[in-house]
Amino acid sequence: QSDERSAELPTRPAKARARADNLEELQIETHLAYGSSSFAGSSWERATNVGVAANNISYKLVAPGETFSYNALQGPITEEAGFVSGQIISGDWTATDIGGGVCQVSTTVFRAAARAGFRFSEWHHHTWRLGFYEIDGSPPGFDAAIYQPNGPGQMTLDLSFTNTLDSWLLLMMVVSGDTVTAHFYGKDPGWNVTFGNVWVSDPIEPGDPVERENP
Repeated sequence: QSDERSAELPTRPAKARARADNLEELQIETHLAYGSSSFAGSSWERATNVGVAANNISYKLVAPGETFSYNALQGPITEEAGFVSGQIISGDWTATDIGGGVCQVSTTVFRAAARAGFRFSEWHHHTWRLGFYEIDGSPPGFDAAIYQPNGPGQMTLDLSFTNTLDSWLLLMMVVSGDTVTAHFYGKDPGWNVTFGNVWVSDPIEPGDPVERENP
């Protein structure tokens, strides 16, 4: 009930975990690897979700010995988080769901982590071969599907691995035009990573059209 109309608001500064002045403490010394993918030709909805997902997963840190979980670092894939409805792969069907296109970003992170030499404790390929992930010349199968269930009986699909470095692991995402890139930074583990030749099976005919009732 005072006539005084100003008040001092108590605040407590909260510093980011990774900063220019504590990289030595986190032992983040070098660029480990990068992965990229192209989403050229995507719908507006798909491109929107790629941008939102890349922004949400960027500048995330994983401690030594900690598990990197894409879903945990991404956060909920909801309209409130900025995602829109787009086309997804649900089993062996296409469907419409919030966040269609997020797998473009999980695929990009997977490529960077694979090139950095991490061993995955959970990884899922897509049900069928997708041209989106080969536009940039990447081999077939070099992709990673993730899914956050929004109903009973649905499975969670994640991309996860353990940070085996002696340093913190920093992930940074960059979207430039229709290309998204993932960069990992940390302490050089001293190992070399090589990939074998890709084996592609004979094409499988799709068969006759199938009708399914949607409740």
